[in-house]
Amino acid sequence: MASEDIYRRVFLDASEGLILLDRHRVITEVNPALLALTGRELPDLVGRPETALYTRHPVEFFSASRDHLSFETSLSRRDGREIPVLVTRTNLRDESGAAAGYMVFIIDLTELKATQEELRRAERRYHNMYRNAVQGMFQSRLSGELLRVNPAYARFLGYATTEEMLKLKAGAVELYYDPAERGEILRLLKRRGFLANYEVKLRRKDGTPAWVLANYRLNRDDPGGEPIIEGIMVDNTRQKRLEEELRREHRKLQKLSLRDNLTGLYNTRFLYQALEHGQLQADRGHPRPLERQPGAAGGGAHDPIPHPRTRIRGGLRRGRVRAGAARLRQGPGARQGRSDPPKNAAHDLPLRLL
Repeated sequence: MASEDIYRRVFLDASEGLILLDRHRVITEVNPALLALTGRELPDLVGRPETALYTRHPVEFFSASRDHLSFETSLSRRDGREIPVLVTRTNLRDESGAAAGYMVFIIDLTELKATQEELRRAERRYHNMYRNAVQGMFQSRLSGELLRVNPAYARFLGYATTEEMLKLKAGAVELYYDPAERGEILRLLKRRGFLANYEVKLRRKDGTPAWVLANYRLNRDDPGGEPIIEGIMVDNTRQKRLEEELRREHRKLQKLSLRDNLTGLYNTRFLYQALEHGQLQADRGHPRPLERQPGAAGGGAHDPIPHPRTRIRGGLRRGRVRAGAARLRQGPGARQGRSDPPKNAAHDLPLRLL
């Protein structure tokens, strides 16, 4: 097959638009792909200058030399639409080396431009989400150098701007209340790759503690680069304070539940708890002395010590007997409320027994 036939087949079958120009840059021939791209017929283009194909928008040049030129522009279609294209023009020379004309390659950039625009929109969405998120977000190196922080992270740690945080000399290390805790986080990240709902104690700018729930990820997407720590944090300080207040209230209520509201003395609830505690200690095998040691004051060498249950029941009985005797001594008027009620000796029982 002759070289001219090969050239003709390439020219006609190419998927890119091809144009032949004379040395005055007038169109002499176009291939079918260019006709389809412009929506025009062959007579509409042959004999017209090359510039008639392009719009008058600014042209973005990529490269230029004595025999080669590449630039981006827009192609005007017959229906009035404009198509972004990449134009590459190459000089054609005759056997003597003199300029004989030009060959122009035109590539449709519509899909590429649409993809680039979608990427720009996605980047803007991510940027807006990053800056406007209520959660704290950051990126840092393993060394602690902060690469990026969002306004929410700076705000709940008490910094006026993100730039102020990025200027910290110790970086992320300075933000941890206990620097050793960051070392533990790094150890876990290197082993697992991520941490979810990890509770950590940070340090605000004024030195006060801030509790956060954090999700960490060790980003190793760049094989040749240093891994990056990425984190999302939620301020949990208020929740921690509420939990501490609840614990204090619980201890307070527990203490009140063991004492009488009027007298402040231990009540029967405390007695039963003491009884259960004593029984539990006995069940676990803790030694409980059954006999007094020889020579102990108040008894012989083998006087038995009663079980806690027996001691409490005996104390309650003695308390009731003493209360009844006190009412008899006071006479009938005590029943009509003319004298102060007798003190219940049972209230003092735990103090004597335990």
